[in-house]
Amino acid sequence: MGTYMGDLTMSGVVTEPLDICMDLNRGFLAMRTSGGEEIGAWHLDTVQILGRQDDGFMFKINGVPGRVRTDNDGAFATEIDLIPAPPRLKRLMAENRPALSPAEWFACVIRVVRSWGLRAVRLGSLL
Repeated sequence: MGTYMGDLTMSGVVTEPLDICMDLNRGFLAMRTSGGEEIGAWHLDTVQILGRQDDGFMFKINGVPGRVRTDNDGAFATEIDLIPAPPRLKRLMAENRPALSPAEWFACVIRVVRSWGLRAVRLGSLL
């Protein structure tokens, strides 16, 4: 999992942007100041990512809204599996995903086909 530098603002808590370091690890988001002071750690299930805007990712933690900007929006969005994402962010996310081998690609297609309740069909039978 990744470590990201950025800045944080939270309504009524951190009103001026605070330089932070964020760690995503084993389903948890941990934040600390650039000086190393711990801000907090939360399970990702309790962090509500509201979306990405021009000035960062909007979120709520324990009902408190905030915004965080990162040094690598694409990698961060990929790690938190941000869906839906605006087109520019989708491109950045795609750049951070590892390339699939042909066998991995085929396995993904088969999983999608099966999840839709479809059966694999030989191409010759469609003609």
